[in-house]
Amino acid sequence: MQRVQFPPGATGTTIADRTYPGQIKRYLVNARRGQVLSVRVLNGSVTLDIRYPGGRVVQGGSNVLSWESELPRGGDYKIDVIATQDTNYQLDLNIRDLVQRSDQGTGNTGNGWWTGRWVNGWFGRWNGFQS
Repeated sequence: MQRVQFPPGATGTTIADRTYPGQIKRYLVNARRGQVLSVRVLNGSVTLDIRYPGGRVVQGGSNVLSWESELPRGGDYKIDVIATQDTNYQLDLNIRDLVQRSDQGTGNTGNGWWTGRWVNGWFGRWNGFQS
């Protein structure tokens, strides 16, 4: 197992290595609940299995070339690299907060208040009331 370390200030990294059938390369990525983890194979004859911190394969995360999801819990997520032949490979791995920390706002819709941060549209907390 290899723990993934991000360069200072970075939210992503590229991993390059070599593997062969029968050998599983496992990477650990520590993440918080609510963050978005994305991983994709850039090159190489490999597929990925993505596992929850407890070890169970995430739904839709088995035998994939790319995967992205908001994480339902925090901990060490596991990325297994599985080769179909002797191969060099490269992975692109990113982790980010779902809600960006800029462009904050507050407003009144006429029947309640919303607060949020801009992420491809307003996302945030609704404090609505019925009229």
